[in-house]
Amino acid sequence: MIVEEVDFIAVYPLNGYSIGSAIQLANEAGIPVAVFLNSVPTKTGAEVIFTVTESDRQAARGAGQAMVDALIERYGEPKGKVLEVQGRMTTTGAKLRYAGFHDVIDNYPNIEVVSKSGDWSTGTATLVIQDWMSVHTDTDGIYLHSDANYTPAAQAALSALGRWVPKGQPGHVILTGEDGTNIAVHAIRHGYMEYTSDFCIADLAPLLGKMIMEYLETGGVPEIGDTIQEPDTLWKEVVVTEQEGMSGPILSIPITQENADHPGLYANQHQGPPNGTSPLVW
Repeated sequence: MIVEEVDFIAVYPLNGYSIGSAIQLANEAGIPVAVFLNSVPTKTGAEVIFTVTESDRQAARGAGQAMVDALIERYGEPKGKVLEVQGRMTTTGAKLRYAGFHDVIDNYPNIEVVSKSGDWSTGTATLVIQDWMSVHTDTDGIYLHSDANYTPAAQAALSALGRWVPKGQPGHVILTGEDGTNIAVHAIRHGYMEYTSDFCIADLAPLLGKMIMEYLETGGVPEIGDTIQEPDTLWKEVVVTEQEGMSGPILSIPITQENADHPGLYANQHQGPPNGTSPLVW
């Protein structure tokens, strides 16, 4: 693309560190670069004019607060035992999901958190949850780094132990996570899970395109603190924020039973059943 002297490069990097040197070459050639979904850390030396992505850390904070709220509802105070099923901790996403959750949960010394790696694998996570819950039957909740990979794991493992039951029934395990995939939204709607986040992927791609066109036409770049309004979306507007060296916009929408059936959620709009509009099918 640099040799072809393109006017703009947009990239979805699988590894934000390894692509840094290529972006530096684009910088030297005077070609602006934007990043989609992943991030390129500023310490790579690469210059990115804006990043359009979801907020892993903010979503994880929401999952942490939902866990705290559920434990308070259960015990009248913030206490209990929680299993954290992590992603691969060499990845930026897993690190941010760990950090955001612990931004909240570490403020409550009577909540014990034990972290185990699920390696982003449903099979691995199933074994981790089943092995842990078989021994530690007093575990109150599980935080899933990815509801896409780990909700099926939680369902399989807890079903085998007779603990895949909705809120209000004996043995219910509090479940929070992030990604906003169909099976998790379905579980939330029917009370088997407390919380996840919609990352608005289908909205972010056209937003990226719009921002690129605006830059090419006017040279305008969103500044930290700017508000971007999209009235036809579920999220309506987002404030451009800064996170881990990224320039926004960054956004996510909390999903609870109150909005799990909203047609604007990614899971309900773009993924098949079971999702937040499906009847109970367990």
